[in-house]
Amino acid sequence: GMEALAKALPQLSGLQHLDLGSMELGAAGMEALAKALPQLSGLQHLNLSSNKLGNAGLCGFDVVH
Repeated sequence: GMEALAKALPQLSGLQHLDLGSMELGAAGMEALAKALPQLSGLQHLNLSSNKLGNAGLCGFDVVH
């Protein structure tokens, strides 16, 4: 799931667009994604629409500064 993708994302530092809409992401997936995002320096667009994030999922972004 998202944990495996998050581990691979740092190898894609030139990635500009990441569409994860309607992927049924939850809190665990968001936490894994949030840890990988700082390594995606070229990322310009991130779509997380239509997921089941809720407050717990959004708290995963607390690890990103």
